[in-house]
Amino acid sequence: MATEFRENAHVAMMLLGYPEKLVNLYNINPSFNRIFMHYELDRLMDNEILEFFLDTFKKVNMECEKDSLDKMISFSTGLPMVMQEIGDSVFWEDQDNIINDEDANRGIFEAGLRIGKKFIEPVIDTSIVSPRYKSILQKMGKHTIINFKKKDIEDLYLNSDEKKVFPDFLRRAKKLKIIESDGPIKSGNYKFSNVMYPLYLLSLSLKEDSNIYTS
Repeated sequence: MATEFRENAHVAMMLLGYPEKLVNLYNINPSFNRIFMHYELDRLMDNEILEFFLDTFKKVNMECEKDSLDKMISFSTGLPMVMQEIGDSVFWEDQDNIINDEDANRGIFEAGLRIGKKFIEPVIDTSIVSPRYKSILQKMGKHTIINFKKKDIEDLYLNSDEKKVFPDFLRRAKKLKIIESDGPIKSGNYKFSNVMYPLYLLSLSLKEDSNIYTS
């Protein structure tokens, strides 16, 4: 079938991605912000994620207990990519077509590893090269730290060498958008910019200890 080409045809281009991808494009070419109009999409609401999980599992004759649903919704953080990974992982972890709390836990941790391998590990491996920085991240993951106060981390978890570099670690992690200030800048309060960062780090810790993968 022949395709007719018309001069002056109107063409629209749409690029979809997370904010950090847009920053990368701007760094490559500052004209990017001038060429394209930006529209920020809100995260999905909890009821929308609930509907997704219920409809998806219903299609394969699987039921979800309330506690497991609440947990999957919470860790999805309103991001379609995350909830799809969690749903797929939970599906393969279940053995009796009834998704309980244990199935949800295993699936969420497996999803954390998957997402980490794709999106988080490359950032950490290429940008966090200091052994002491990596040790700090491992400790934060092991203790499931999502939001924190600088002094609490220093007093409770870090050795003397790690305490010396912790301020530099925070600056580096903020620059890489791994963490962000939680409240006034000088309050000393921080949080991970995405819940998948601590989840991935926790998943690595649990996998290493073989706690969650053995029964």
